[in-house]
Amino acid sequence: MIKLYPEKLHSILNSTYLKILFSFLLFLCHCTTVHDSNIIPIFLPTEIEECLQPTVHLLLGNPSCAKPNSSYRENFLMVKDQFVLSYNDSKRHANWVSWHLNEDWLGEIKRQNDFRADPDLPESFLRIDKSDYSHSGFDRGHICPSGDRTKTVEDNSTTFLMSNMIPQAPKNNRNTWRFLEEYERRLVNEGNELYIIAGSYGIGGEGKKGYLEKINEKINVPAHLWKILVVLPNGENDLSRIQSFTRIIAVDIPNVESVEKNSWNTYRVNVKSLEEKTGLNFFKNIPIDLQAILKSKIDSD
Repeated sequence: MIKLYPEKLHSILNSTYLKILFSFLLFLCHCTTVHDSNIIPIFLPTEIEECLQPTVHLLLGNPSCAKPNSSYRENFLMVKDQFVLSYNDSKRHANWVSWHLNEDWLGEIKRQNDFRADPDLPESFLRIDKSDYSHSGFDRGHICPSGDRTKTVEDNSTTFLMSNMIPQAPKNNRNTWRFLEEYERRLVNEGNELYIIAGSYGIGGEGKKGYLEKINEKINVPAHLWKILVVLPNGENDLSRIQSFTRIIAVDIPNVESVEKNSWNTYRVNVKSLEEKTGLNFFKNIPIDLQAILKSKIDSD
């Protein structure tokens, strides 16, 4: 990445064409965190190409600028037809999974229950299999839910890849988290489409056998699970339809058994707080001023 200070940049960008081009490049990809407010990042074409992915599941942006390069072991991008994820080979689970949900993804297909290792992970990565969770006291918790992909057998089966699983406290997975998943689909049945991203942060959760930080010395057990939903009425040109009044639902749920006592809406937060806890940058493809408004909202509907 090339960094130019504003006073030097002014003399270079002295034509309307270059100013438009510069703004367009900045809009396309905000992949590097710049801590010096006096520095404006400029991304070269190769960097832009790596950050952009032609998939509806990343319409709102790639929050960690994950890349499909095996050298990015803790931020490896995997693009599937059904969802997109950033995989962390150190934690042995995804950093985040992102997907679009509308009525086109829903049908009558039953759960395939074919949990299995993800063959698309690089050979140099340790591939987690369903047996790695056995007797741990934690569920193989879907990040992109099986219930969100019921149109075809292939769609549903893909959600059972272990790259889409997270160690989840059973009473969280089967109650609080499940009820949120069901609410998502209810919103779709009411005429909406959703852009969803979910993941985890922290170390150590409480399953049915008690507190645990790592399963079989392999898999990180997260302390919290989070999810963000952007809710839009069905339509076209979705990115341009996101406005300051667009409903944003964000939750931050402890990975413990006791959450079953509470509804998922007890754990609603704003997106900004999730950014602070995860280090991710959400809504990158939305204009910056609108981002600030959306990230500060706490849902109350």
